[in-house]
Amino acid sequence: MSFNIYVSGLLGAANGGGRKPFRYSKDDCFDQSDFEVPALLSMIPSAPTPKAVAEKIGGTQEEYLANSVIGGMSKIGDIQAARMVSLGIERLAWHTGFGEISVYCVQEDWLWGTTNSFVNFKFYGGAEPGKEFLKKIGPGLIKTGLNNFGVLNQIAAALAKYESSLPGDTSPYLNISLSH
Repeated sequence: MSFNIYVSGLLGAANGGGRKPFRYSKDDCFDQSDFEVPALLSMIPSAPTPKAVAEKIGGTQEEYLANSVIGGMSKIGDIQAARMVSLGIERLAWHTGFGEISVYCVQEDWLWGTTNSFVNFKFYGGAEPGKEFLKKIGPGLIKTGLNNFGVLNQIAAALAKYESSLPGDTSPYLNISLSH
């Protein structure tokens, strides 16, 4: 199944005053496989040392011998998607430490009706804003069937584009809308 993403936000002040708009949208994105939020959070190493990353990818030496190579390669993709969203949020937090991101998810079903979720994440100077963001949006993604790595990859892409356009002393304000 595919999904759509639409992101809007505010950038720094324009020459005439006020803040310029930011837009990012993509339709028919490939969604890939589902994830579980606790498993997702446990995949992000607290200290990305080579040993910690290797254990997250292949498990301990005993676990590695029991796992297949394909499972390990899949975990690399999982870690990368979660880490890219986490880094995107952390980079936005570096700007001023303030701001907010709203995430709206909707699943329309002609038989069961519409399921939706709205989460407003505020930057408050926490130690790990990336993990806090993932914890906050996780239940809404699951509720609407958008808990997959294609969604995380598109959120990471939008965050990267927004962050690269945002002036250094400007608080991030972003709205993310996901639907399928």
